[in-house]
Amino acid sequence: MREGVIFPNSPAASTIPPAELEKRMNSFNARRNLIQTNPSLYVSKTRLSIRQLPTFVSERLLKRLARHAIKAFDEETEKGERDGLEEDEMDDEGGKKVVDPLSGGEVALSAKEPKGEEKKKTGRKGKWSSGAVKQAKIVRLSERVDPLTGKGKSKGYGFLETEKHADALKILRWANNNPETGSLFRLWWMDEMKEALDVLEKKTGEKSEEEIARMKRLKEVIATSNEDGVEKAGSKRTLVVEFSIENVVIIKKREGRDKTSGPTHVDKRNQKHKLDTDRKDESKPSKEGKSRASRKSTNSKRNEEENSRPSKRPRMEQGNPNATPLGARIGEKRPSNPLGSIIGRKRKMKKMNSGRK
Repeated sequence: MREGVIFPNSPAASTIPPAELEKRMNSFNARRNLIQTNPSLYVSKTRLSIRQLPTFVSERLLKRLARHAIKAFDEETEKGERDGLEEDEMDDEGGKKVVDPLSGGEVALSAKEPKGEEKKKTGRKGKWSSGAVKQAKIVRLSERVDPLTGKGKSKGYGFLETEKHADALKILRWANNNPETGSLFRLWWMDEMKEALDVLEKKTGEKSEEEIARMKRLKEVIATSNEDGVEKAGSKRTLVVEFSIENVVIIKKREGRDKTSGPTHVDKRNQKHKLDTDRKDESKPSKEGKSRASRKSTNSKRNEEENSRPSKRPRMEQGNPNATPLGARIGEKRPSNPLGSIIGRKRKMKKMNSGRK
């Protein structure tokens, strides 16, 4: 919790303005109150909160800063310019010193290579890499888009997560309140702008209006930076690097969501390969499949012949889909004619009267 905090009586307090010192102390007090009042909050050992970032800094630059900070910390420790990590601050055997029984001197242990799924290989020769940076995130505004990158505009703070607690400590102790970070960010940002411009210029085919406007904007930014100079354009404010405060409930939900999420790209590739092989097997039917297919073809021919024969069923009247079949109307009585019934009754009455006479 107190790691990276600049207190008024510390030597680093003289290197920053009083307003900056007051801001850092207010942040420390607010974080301490949060931890004391909410039992579900805790201080992470591998996730860093970085504030006062220049708005042009991207996730790529943040990762580059982390790797540079770890390397620079180790170099300065070897030269004796700063104190290294204590034994209880190291989460692995790497860097710890033990007494050599033969020479009697202290020897630093090398980091152990991980086993199983934790082992990572990078490069063409497949050499083992520690994978110091696990995640880099810049908090952005979704409603405002940066014309140079096409992403949301940065809010000026982000997060860095490392695999080891020792790497997070090295990044914090080197980058926190370090005036060199501003010029480094500017240099790396210029490299990104030149790479983006090179990609757009080498793109074949007709360019859209948005791409043309972006190329123009990139050329203007690169030209102005060359005129003003990198050191002059760098930010005067130093970074505020602290260990992030995490919520146990949110972390558990995130872990559960990761477990229930879909398959990885490796699993998807294996599933696709399996589907391709199944389709190939289906495209090559066996003898039993061939016999079934022949039986289906003969059955379909018979059905076609039966449908082509005239049906003995009574047909429907043409032009009236709701009409009843003609055969169903054979036994029906015809509707009676009132005039004919009167004539018939009169005839019967005449016959009866003639018979009585």
